[in-house]
Amino acid sequence: MAYRALAADDPRLRGTGLEYLENVLPQKIRELPWPYLGDQRVAKGTKRARQEIVRDLAMTMDPSKK
Repeated sequence: MAYRALAADDPRLRGTGLEYLENVLPQKIRELPWPYLGDQRVAKGTKRARQEIVRDLAMTMDPSKK
């Protein structure tokens, strides 16, 4: 889901995908691909729970869940 979100044209969906990666990847691993993801902000962690981000990604990817 994160891969599809990152490939989307919707900036909000893309942001949710980036937020998910910030949440699940260890910092040292996260720093490696970040310059290639086209995100201009610095990876800084998130305040939302991982489950909430996953739920948002799932709802966006499957319109029947809205």
